Amino acid sequence: MIDRIDTLDLHFQDQRHIIAAYLLPHADGVALIETGPGSTFPMLQAQLAERGLTPADISAAFLTHVHLDHAGAAGHLARHGTTIYAHRIGVPHLSSPERLLTSAERIYGDDMDALWGEMPPVPEAQLVALDDGDTVSLGGEKLTALDTPGHASHHMSYVVGDVCFTGDVGGVRMPGEHHVELPLAPPEIDLDAWRESLTWLRTAADHHNLRRLAPPTSASTTTSLPTSIGWRPPSRRRTSGPHRACPAGTTARRPSRTP
Repeated sequence: MIDRIDTLDLHFQDQRHIIAAYLLPHADGVALIETGPGSTFPMLQAQLAERGLTPADISAAFLTHVHLDHAGAAGHLARHGTTIYAHRIGVPHLSSPERLLTSAERIYGDDMDALWGEMPPVPEAQLVALDDGDTVSLGGEKLTALDTPGHASHHMSYVVGDVCFTGDVGGVRMPGEHHVELPLAPPEIDLDAWRESLTWLRTAADHHNLRRLAPPTSASTTTSLPTSIGWRPPSRRRTSGPHRACPAGTTARRPSRTP
């Protein structure tokens, strides 16, 4: 799989290596992991055009979570026919993003539009809600969704072949930095769940024979799993999984399961 992954640098705020999406060509079409924000949708279109593609060629987009930097352009792609996949808790915010946008406006104020652009709603008919362990066929290759809360309660990681697309739960490495850092987005941060998600990902790495991580910035593109900061060699011994993502104010433990 690694040789077919194409990293699309979205040049957020005219800077390279800040926000990226991943293009996954497969036997039946083309999929995306992440869409980037609405403000970078023109750059996404340009990146696709360089590869002889248009947004109409993207049959599916998989979101690790619905924060604006990862999912803001989902509605733009949906206008071109793309089916959008996301955690079941995040899906309602894609069809009705008003609450998400109101929350973001409290943080970004007058900079909201310049930073993130428009986030159109995704029609419900083009949304697919994912649960932990769900699989989707991409041209005969299996994509597996892993519930990995911590950065957000509705965070998913995706396994395709020997690569894991970790979103923000795997940390980010910005240009010029040598270390992976945690992207902290209050008020939803749950550090205990985050630690357990990393433990769960190490177990999943063993089960799926993962070799590479694909974090959310093109500064690090794909990283070999043994040298990734915050990861240890996969253990053969099963550990308890992370907290199940739940509505605000509730908690639950993930039942024992196979990755």
